[in-house]
Amino acid sequence: MDIVTVTCDRDYYFSLLQAYSINKFLKGKHTHWIIVENSSRPFNEWEKSFRELYTSHSVNIIQGQELILANHLPGYIRQQILKFVISEKITSDYYLLLDSKDILLRPTNISDWGSIEGNNLIYKPPSGSTKINELLAPELQVYARFAFLIQKITGCDIPRWFWAPSTPFRCKTSNVKNILQSLDITSVFDPYITNIKEVSEFILYRFFSDFSEDLGDIPENFWSKGNNTKFLWADIDIEKDLSLIRNEFYKSVSFHRWYIANNAKRIDKITNTLIDDIGLEPNLTIKAFDASYWTMQTMHERGHNLFDQFDIGFRLD
Repeated sequence: MDIVTVTCDRDYYFSLLQAYSINKFLKGKHTHWIIVENSSRPFNEWEKSFRELYTSHSVNIIQGQELILANHLPGYIRQQILKFVISEKITSDYYLLLDSKDILLRPTNISDWGSIEGNNLIYKPPSGSTKINELLAPELQVYARFAFLIQKITGCDIPRWFWAPSTPFRCKTSNVKNILQSLDITSVFDPYITNIKEVSEFILYRFFSDFSEDLGDIPENFWSKGNNTKFLWADIDIEKDLSLIRNEFYKSVSFHRWYIANNAKRIDKITNTLIDDIGLEPNLTIKAFDASYWTMQTMHERGHNLFDQFDIGFRLD
């Protein structure tokens, strides 16, 4: 199966650490597409670094501008578009989308990692829900305007549930190609055209997917269980997080940059666990988790407001 990571300068070392973990732990033979959305580094530096890491899988490194020119859009929106446009180069029936900070923790088959399609984080709305703002989880309400827009321009039926916009996320390639054929995707994601800044490629994908899931045993107003990747973004209980990383159930862990920046005094415990217990490469791990770097990045990008959740909603970048 093809694997896709869209990355940039900010996530350079995390992307390398991800590649190391995939090469170390992912069984079988797979092709990893590394899409460099934006970088001041020489492109041959990206190519050399990733090709040296991969011995068990194939890797293709490509510059985002080779796929689409959308320099007028914010970087996080360009990344979402690139995750779909890459489907034009994909020959497998499905491909797996990863965030740069998704790190494998132990030996894993691709079939055991994530879901058959989408991910294992599905919100079960209260019975009788029919409107988009009723079907979206409270955490996803910031995407309601975007979902209304997609429903209006496609004329598609409103999905009965939505995936959380998080990775790993498995796309059916034919669904993505249908999206590209049906929509001017750059315009749909353009906040200067739609006046909608909170967009999600995963919300859009849901309108084009006929995947069904039995949520019968899941309580209403609740997220489905069984997700074998753990997302960490602001938990202050470091010992709990360390136990999750060591838990054999979890195949991977995803770190939000806030998590690293706001755990600067304790991040050595995370790096030691990943190095000593998981077996990740020490130099890459230490560089990826440079807390002073991430604190600087976060404060610059978020205007010193590190927990502005209502502004970004559930976007897990």
